[in-house]
Amino acid sequence: MSYKGTCEMTRRMRLLALAGLGLGFTSAALAEDLAAVEKKITADWHKHKSMTAKITAETHMEMGTMTMDMKGAGTLEVMRTGDKILVRMETNNTITQVIGGEETKLEQPSTIIVDGEFTYSVDEAMGQKRAIKQKIDPAITGEPKAMFERFRKDNELKLLPEESIDGKKVFVIAVTPKQPPAMPGVPAKTHIYFDQQNGCLVKMVEFDADDKVMTTMTYTDIKLDVKLDPERFKFVAPEGVKVMDLTGG
Repeated sequence: MSYKGTCEMTRRMRLLALAGLGLGFTSAALAEDLAAVEKKITADWHKHKSMTAKITAETHMEMGTMTMDMKGAGTLEVMRTGDKILVRMETNNTITQVIGGEETKLEQPSTIIVDGEFTYSVDEAMGQKRAIKQKIDPAITGEPKAMFERFRKDNELKLLPEESIDGKKVFVIAVTPKQPPAMPGVPAKTHIYFDQQNGCLVKMVEFDADDKVMTTMTYTDIKLDVKLDPERFKFVAPEGVKVMDLTGG
C-alpha cells in the first residue's frame, strides 16, 4: 500500500475521529423524534467544558484477492474555550495487507490538532512524515450539531431502537448515503451511538453494501470536565518537516 493510501485510511478513521422509539410510528412522528433526540444530544454535549477518551478502531476490507485490516488505538482530548473547540487526537495504527498470499504490515502513528483557528495533522508511514494545515471542519471537533449538519448534506438519517453499551443506554442513528457508493471501500451505511446522559459519541459502525461490518470505532473511559493544559492544543511541526498549507490563504 502506498504512503498516500495508508494516510487516507488514517484520515477516514479520524473523521469517524475524532433510537427508534417503537414500531408503527408514521414518518412524520419519526422525524419529530429524531429532531428531539438531536436537540437533546447537542444540549447535553454543550453542558461540559472538556472531555477525554480512549479510542479503538478496527477495519476489515476485501477487494477481489486483496484483504486489508487496520487496527488502531489512541487518545482523544477536547476542550471548549469561548466559542472555540480545541481537539487533540493521537493514534497508532497497524495496517496489514494481503495480496496474492503475500502479507505486508505497516505501523502508522498519527496526530491531529485543532487549535481553534486551523486543523493540523501529522502522519508517519514507511519512514516518511507528512504535516498538513487545513481549515477546520466543524464535524471533526465532535460537536453534535455540526456532525448532524454534515451527515445530512449527503445522507438520510433515521432513528433506530435504543441500545445499551456497557450498561448505559444509547441513542442509535442510521446514516445512509442518498446515492449508493460507486466504489469499494466506501461504507453503504453507518450507525452512530450517543450516550443518552451526556451526549457523547461512544461508537460508530460502518457497513458495506452486503451489510457486513467494515469499521468499528469505540470511545471508552470517557471523562468529562477534566482539567486540560491549553498547551496540548498548540501545534509544533516536527523537526525537518514542511507543513503543507491547504487553507487556500
